[in-house]
Amino acid sequence: IAFPILAQTHTAKRSTQKIFENMIYNLPEQTLRVLADSEYESSKVLRKIEKYDERGYLTRRAIIAPRDIKKMVDPLRKRNMAYFNSSRGQKKFDRRFPKVEGFFSGMINHFNLRVLPKFYKKLALSFLLFFVFFYQSLVWTNIMQNSKHPCAVKHLITH
Repeated sequence: IAFPILAQTHTAKRSTQKIFENMIYNLPEQTLRVLADSEYESSKVLRKIEKYDERGYLTRRAIIAPRDIKKMVDPLRKRNMAYFNSSRGQKKFDRRFPKVEGFFSGMINHFNLRVLPKFYKKLALSFLLFFVFFYQSLVWTNIMQNSKHPCAVKHLITH
């Protein structure tokens, strides 16, 4: 199951890719795959994510949607693109859904929350991190109950 283990909020002015690159260092060793949108695709990110054992076998894979395909020259990016385009890669990549934005939107609607003014930015960022934690708790509840669809959490928050 795809389970969010790291989260950070930021304003649109900060580089999302830079935050992503820094968070990669905090990945638990047992992480097998990192699934990400094309916004994070770069040779630098791929090199930081992928891990090999002492025999040279790939033990942690990045599956990142490729971008700038026409400019692609790095063999690592080409390998990522080939795996991403394979049926196995697509099957793995599809596990990252549902997107977190839809979950946030659903939670905001469910709890009837209004949009926060700009000067409440810090509160809003904390609130979004709370939602990530809340989502993790719901998915974990489903896992503990041996649910066949652990990411389906709607039944846990409806009245």
